[in-house]
Amino acid sequence: MGREVTTRAHLGLDSSKGKAHLESTSLRFSGDFRFNVPFDQMTNVKANDGVLSFQARSEEHTSELQSHHD
Repeated sequence: MGREVTTRAHLGLDSSKGKAHLESTSLRFSGDFRFNVPFDQMTNVKANDGVLSFQARSEEHTSELQSHHD
């Protein structure tokens, strides 16, 4: 398994605290909702002041990155 971080993710109007897992080919989130997005499906990827945002499957994803776990 790859790196893991605690985050608050926003997907459309939904928001949830959970864990984001950086895998070798995708970003996976598990909290009140889940998603697994392959890197090759991400567009408009931006990182600014601890916030990661990207488009995938016609949806806007945003994650507020907070603390790292090894």
